[in-house]
Order: sequence, then structure tokens, then C-alpha cells
Amino acid sequence: MIKKNISILSAPVRAGVLLTLGVALSSPITAMAHGPGLDEINKISAQIAESGDLPELYVKRAHVFQDNQLWQEALSDFTKAAQLVQSTLNTI
Repeated sequence: MIKKNISILSAPVRAGVLLTLGVALSSPITAMAHGPGLDEINKISAQIAESGDLPELYVKRAHVFQDNQLWQEALSDFTKAAQLVQSTLNTI
């Protein structure tokens, strides 16, 4: 079996993600999740706890964090999702 080093994101997509995160992280966190944002985060967190490590759930929650300007949490979830996908690709 031949293993190939497969990047989960193309170079332009990686550059876009890094640029977005760089801008986001350079701004102070001014808002905490509340109301519908917090409800959605809690709902997705419960799904993660029930379903195990599904990358799509981490990406979904990362977007909610992003919408609520919780940049570090968003970065954490995007990173976790990427690690899970890479781990899956490494087993192929």
C-alpha cells in the first residue's frame, strides 16, 4: 500500500484560513457568546459528547464561536477538526 502525504486543505484555502484567523486574533475579544449563540454552542457540544470525535461537529461549533467573536475557541475547534481529518487520512 502506498501512502501519500495529502494535505486536507489546498494552499489557497489554507492561506485564506490563516489570513482570517490572523485578523481575528489580532482584534481584542469584545463579546462572549450569549443567547442563541450560547445555546447553539451548548447543543453542538452535547452532540460532540454523544457522537465522539466527528470533524464536522467541531467545524460547525467553530463557526458559531467565530460568529460570537470567540476567536481562540474557534481556532481550537478548527485545529481539532483538521487533526481528526488528518488522522483519518493517515489510516488510509
